[in-house]
Amino acid sequence: MKIKTLILAFCLITFSCKSEKKESITTYEKTEEAKPNYIEITTRSMEFISPDTISSGWNTFKYNNLSNETHFFLMDKYPEGKIIDDTMKEVFPPFANGMDLINEGKSEEGFAEFDKLPEWFLV
Repeated sequence: MKIKTLILAFCLITFSCKSEKKESITTYEKTEEAKPNYIEITTRSMEFISPDTISSGWNTFKYNNLSNETHFFLMDKYPEGKIIDDTMKEVFPPFANGMDLINEGKSEEGFAEFDKLPEWFLV
């Protein structure tokens, strides 16, 4: 009886010990980890279509302009004390004027309008 108990205890101890070997990561898992987050933004006419939430960390943005107009998107982080109202009042006018001039073929004058952007916006 003692021998059976010893054999059973030996088997339990042997099979329940963990191996010190590290499991290797498969190629599939490496590929999944290396895959960047893609955030797609699409413009149709004057409508921007984008996700309402962006995950933290590094993201790659892909912009599809499906309209006949020149478009681009901006992401802003406002300095302390500035809000969207400040942007609408101080940033939108020179931006709109500059883009209108560029679209009229007056690039030099259009880019000169961008010099009127407030300093806080360019930081």
